[in-house]
Amino acid sequence: MENNKKGFVATVFAKTSILMASNLAVSKHLGNNIFELASILGISRMLHRTPVIFTHNETYEEMLKRVNDTIPGLLDQYLIIEGTVPEVARDEDFNLKCCIFENPNVLMEITDKFLHLTGLYYQSYKYFPAMQEELQNYIRRSSNNFSNLPKSTGKTFINCVHIRRGDFFDVGFHVADADFIKKAMSYIERRESRPNQKMVFIMFGDDLQFMKDLFTDSIVSNEYTNHSNSIHFISQNSATEELVYSKNHCDTVFISAAHSTFGWWMGYFSKGNRVYFSDIRVTNDSVYKTGDLNPDDYYLPNWIPIEYNEEMMIVESTK
Repeated sequence: MENNKKGFVATVFAKTSILMASNLAVSKHLGNNIFELASILGISRMLHRTPVIFTHNETYEEMLKRVNDTIPGLLDQYLIIEGTVPEVARDEDFNLKCCIFENPNVLMEITDKFLHLTGLYYQSYKYFPAMQEELQNYIRRSSNNFSNLPKSTGKTFINCVHIRRGDFFDVGFHVADADFIKKAMSYIERRESRPNQKMVFIMFGDDLQFMKDLFTDSIVSNEYTNHSNSIHFISQNSATEELVYSKNHCDTVFISAAHSTFGWWMGYFSKGNRVYFSDIRVTNDSVYKTGDLNPDDYYLPNWIPIEYNEEMMIVESTK
């Protein structure tokens, strides 16, 4: 069996001009997975190489299933080979810090047929510039009714709020508190108010009780009820369905945890492409503090950073 795999890889090399692969943080969550695959695709195009994924083990297979369930068109851009990276591949250190852009032009002079990058995460939109519409179109289509969540229409304006807590406390990533989130939602409501549309807020996150405690009138999406008068909802859909929902219904997105990759993709894929985020520069986020994240590389230039002012009110940050 192993000889057959080697023979297959050799055949691929013979038929394909130049290839590129990278280390992958396959055990991480969906947001990290999409970042890596979108970035490696973008880099491979800049270098005129074919992007390859080697499926080393079951963890790789689980990652591929997770991504395929959500954004199958992205995987369609890859050559996927069962096995490990071949010894003939040239290893090259690149993107050794998660969230700082390195110009792929530094790799242009490498002529080896197979290039293997040693970095991880690749969390910068600059690796896939001008690909937003393309990546949005790769998302899985869905007929799901999103468990009775309101829909964006001419009469209803949907503000999506992503709240990440959980293990962020353990690793030192920024987590917004209840006061900041509620004031940010009020700020967005004032700023985005439409005269003929009802303003509705949908919360997405990993701490159901925390979200329930924010507003006493919140309706959990999988608990059927008459919600004609409610403006606060809590999604209990899958990660896949939440990204699909954002693409179709999120007129705005607020990323409350500054370094949440899932929140980032909710904003990137959102219908309205109107994104607010907690300004990481005024937080104690561990990745930012160690110099591993450059906000100008991580957040799109049209996204809006917000923070407290001296009166503890929410304002747009000065960029």
